[in-house]
Amino acid sequence: MRPQQTTFAEAGFEAYYKPTRREQFLADMDRVVPWGELCALIEPFYPKNDGAGRPTVGLERMLRVYFLQQWFNLSDPAVEEAFGYSPAELVGKRLEFLVAAESVGVLHRQLGLVLSGAVGRTVFEVVARTREGRPVALQICSEPLRLWGAVVGVAGILYVAGAKADAGAPVGSVSLTPRQLEVLKLLAEGLNTEAIADRLTISLDTARNHIRAVRQELDCHTRLEAVVTARRLGLVA
Repeated sequence: MRPQQTTFAEAGFEAYYKPTRREQFLADMDRVVPWGELCALIEPFYPKNDGAGRPTVGLERMLRVYFLQQWFNLSDPAVEEAFGYSPAELVGKRLEFLVAAESVGVLHRQLGLVLSGAVGRTVFEVVARTREGRPVALQICSEPLRLWGAVVGVAGILYVAGAKADAGAPVGSVSLTPRQLEVLKLLAEGLNTEAIADRLTISLDTARNHIRAVRQELDCHTRLEAVVTARRLGLVA
């Protein structure tokens, strides 16, 4: 492998690294939640891997997923309006609440791939139902939430397939350099910062700068949102 270019960050400026909001959120969660005590309390009643069938997910992982769902709820007003539910009616609900019975298997398989760490990102469609029972095609883009390298949950963005996006950069206003477009396509493949830097033979700091520039150009707050916006605009397949 060719040597990567040296940056100031690699020359001793790591001490000035500022944690991301996600890292700060997960650190705060660890600081206030007594995971050990909760696990000890629930473990006697938690399902065991006895006999055949799908193995149960680890207790602490399930607790983390549950707390993330409760603490880190992200709502999409457009989706809420499209399905006829108020935000209060959707908070704390499982995604199966919206997904039609015939699509629940697809939902579980796709999210299971993310939870197992088998893939870095999934994009798929399911059939959902409005409050009145009308079928709606719903597209879901999901990626793993990690804590100290372990997958502890799934973050996702969902929107009505074919609906016009209200957020993100409008068509015709996006101006990405060839390198930024390369980085965007790798993000869409599910690669993380380290993998992108390795694939393009650049430093981690340079990769982070490209990813930040892509998010800013697409007017997105997260990488996942950038990928969804890019798909809507036809920038990536």
